[in-house]
Amino acid sequence: MLSSSLDYQATLSAVANLVVPQLADWCVIQVINEAGQVRQVALAHADPRKLEVVKRMQERFPYDPNAAGGVQQVFNTGEPFIVPEITDAMLEQGVKDPELLAVMRDLRVHSFMAVPMVARERVLGVISFWWAESGRQYTSDDLTFAQDLAVRSALAIDNARLYREARQSAEYSTRLQAVTAGLSRSVTELDAAEVILEQGLAAFGAQAGLLATLRPGDTRLTLLRSRGYDPGVEDRWREIPLDADVPSAIAARLNKAVFVTSREDHASPDPMLGPTAGRVDAQAVMALPLTSDHQVVGVVALTFDDSREFTPADQNLALAMARQCAQVLARARLFAEVQRLNANLERRVEERTRELQLRNAEQETFVYTVSHDLRAPLLSLEGMGSLLREAVQDGDAEESTFLLSRISANVTRMGVLISDLLALSRVGRSGELEETQDLNEAVLAATLELESLLRERNVRVECDPDLPRVKAGRTELGQVISNLLTNAAKYAGSRPDSALVRISAALTPEGRVALQVSDNGPGIAPEHAERVFGLFQKLDAHATGSGIGLAIVRRIAERLGGRAYLRIQGNDLPGANFVVEIPSA
Repeated sequence: MLSSSLDYQATLSAVANLVVPQLADWCVIQVINEAGQVRQVALAHADPRKLEVVKRMQERFPYDPNAAGGVQQVFNTGEPFIVPEITDAMLEQGVKDPELLAVMRDLRVHSFMAVPMVARERVLGVISFWWAESGRQYTSDDLTFAQDLAVRSALAIDNARLYREARQSAEYSTRLQAVTAGLSRSVTELDAAEVILEQGLAAFGAQAGLLATLRPGDTRLTLLRSRGYDPGVEDRWREIPLDADVPSAIAARLNKAVFVTSREDHASPDPMLGPTAGRVDAQAVMALPLTSDHQVVGVVALTFDDSREFTPADQNLALAMARQCAQVLARARLFAEVQRLNANLERRVEERTRELQLRNAEQETFVYTVSHDLRAPLLSLEGMGSLLREAVQDGDAEESTFLLSRISANVTRMGVLISDLLALSRVGRSGELEETQDLNEAVLAATLELESLLRERNVRVECDPDLPRVKAGRTELGQVISNLLTNAAKYAGSRPDSALVRISAALTPEGRVALQVSDNGPGIAPEHAERVFGLFQKLDAHATGSGIGLAIVRRIAERLGGRAYLRIQGNDLPGANFVVEIPSA
């Protein structure tokens, strides 16, 4: 609405009607006219009958510019004013006329705020907001929104007034309309730069010009587009330090338009104003800050071959063009950010889709394999149960004992499988808080827990001293170390003469801890480096265990934001070397 018309009175009236009832039961907008008088341009409420009552009261009790507090205080100070809750005592103290006090009570005014409309450091007007019959109260968030609305409204008023002043020149009026039309079609910052330079050079008869942008936190202006300069000159102004003593930097630094009428008008030596590359002999310069929401987003600079007197009409037109360009630049940046976020969202959706597809495939494999692995011992139990029945009937004690031992072994196998499946399903769902863990303590606990296995296979464990601390849940970290140590002990134990497992850790460039568990067993071929992390994957058909341990290790590592993998080269020991990266504490 604010950008739809240059008739600011009609625009502000429409804005007041948009405010009600979203932000207020009542909205009043007052401006200071050219004579310096406060004049009401908008009064809005949802009920026309109440509007008539208030209008009659305004006729009887006109606005008092000498009043203390409230709206006049905002006019005087340029600062917002808010009363979260208006009590009856406040009304009695502030409203002395009994009739007016009765009307205020009938209107049930409950909360109030007023914000100034400021442009170019001048208060142009005040927007007042009232909660009445709805009984709501204003908060600091409401005040922030109202201030933003007031800033935009002030720009609309200022732009409209500048336009009215510039309208004295038919050529300038036509040019401003062309700028408005061109900028309205601009989508990117480069589009806006093309329009403003084309129209600016033509409107003022400048020989060359540039538009440089400024991002939050930058200490240099960055050239976006230039016209009329030789390539060598353009290269010199690719970046302009904000502390440089040149008009464009001064305009950005002070957020103030700079008009240099001749070289003599600029005290210090300035290459922008002197001969440039032998072709552009800039005598005069116009440098305009591009300001949006109190932030300088760029600068437009136009240079002239001859001295130039910039009339008030010139300056007004230049400022109007700069303000419109600034708004388009800000809008283009928002548009670019939305595009970036959309692209990022699409990428994340694609990644999530691929991840879900992999999870679904893994789930199908998981279900199939679990069914197969559970069915095999069940069928075996069923068969051996029948044989045991026959052996008992025949009185064959030796066969019965043998069958019972086989049944017990199958039950044990099923128990291990079910326990491992439960451990896998609990990864990430235990509710355990991630906290700082001492790897030395975790390794010691896992080694003691597996002491019988290590003794049985005569495995020697070496561990680096002073392992770093990591951020993980105690239970999950214990599972990772226990599974890796169990796996290493099984295969290192195939060399009973010198079975060795080595545990070490190092920091990665990403700031994670790479925990390494190596063994001197037969090792794993490179083509099986990923396969070993799959569910129920056992390279040795005669190996004990369920084939779930390494899958649990990888799933825990990924849940913690790390990864698990088999390192093929550069190992200290000739066997397998598993690495798990965990966030460092």
